[in-house]
Amino acid sequence: MMRRQMGLLILSANMRQNIQILSSRYTKQRIRYSQGKAASKFNFDRARGKYLAFCEGDDYWTDPGKLQKQVDFLEAHPEYIATVHRVKAIDEHGEALDIPGFTDVVEHVFTIDEYVRRSLPSQLASLVMRNVFLTLDPRTSDLFYSCKANGDERLSLLLVMMGDIYCFSEDMSVYRRIVSGGTSWNARMYGKNRAYSVYKQRLALQKFADEAFDFKLPQSILYNILLSALVKVVRNPNLTNFKIMFDIAWDMPNKCSMVVYHLTRTPYYLKRIITIARQAS
Repeated sequence: MMRRQMGLLILSANMRQNIQILSSRYTKQRIRYSQGKAASKFNFDRARGKYLAFCEGDDYWTDPGKLQKQVDFLEAHPEYIATVHRVKAIDEHGEALDIPGFTDVVEHVFTIDEYVRRSLPSQLASLVMRNVFLTLDPRTSDLFYSCKANGDERLSLLLVMMGDIYCFSEDMSVYRRIVSGGTSWNARMYGKNRAYSVYKQRLALQKFADEAFDFKLPQSILYNILLSALVKVVRNPNLTNFKIMFDIAWDMPNKCSMVVYHLTRTPYYLKRIITIARQAS
């Protein structure tokens, strides 16, 4: 087991406070200042280490051996591009949350096939990845940064286009999902119908995969969003939700294929409706 030097790249609205907290443990030569610039490009451009790990917002790592374990695995298994693990999730009151895809991760290999069904292998604070940005060609790099999609999903797609991700079943970090107030992404998005925004982001991810890697993501990643928009209409039939569903349907490419896709899945939809109805009763 080789001990490695760790550097910090910090992005915060309160740099002075962070530096006071961290300066006692890390030399100033290892700390870089973002000063309000976009997090991803600022940090990726300046990260010179062999591996990258992430801990943002109110999340925190809980296992002191987390980074060492993940780095050791990547050192021993060059065929993998990154590793993730299960996380614990809590709300703003410290109550445990069950978030599928985060709190139920089992040991397995996350590939592009699974990305199509679920775009994240786990929550960002669990990720340790090879620093692909050190060798990423300028064209792919430009396409990555210009892709107008959720940053976590965009990074996940880049990684699975370059290799597989190994998932550990141990929980070694905590994801705090705060929705009652503040400036976190979850708080700002809470209660909003994001279906059309998600649809546009999936289009952007399709374009990135095609232009950067000549890979065609299936249309199903778009078709399922229309179904999600329909569910929101059923649950809350207001004008805004109807308009969002109509806008997605109107903008959707290959509408005939979309209709066939949903018709073939009708038995599954009926089964789900029956299950939900039984649970509600």
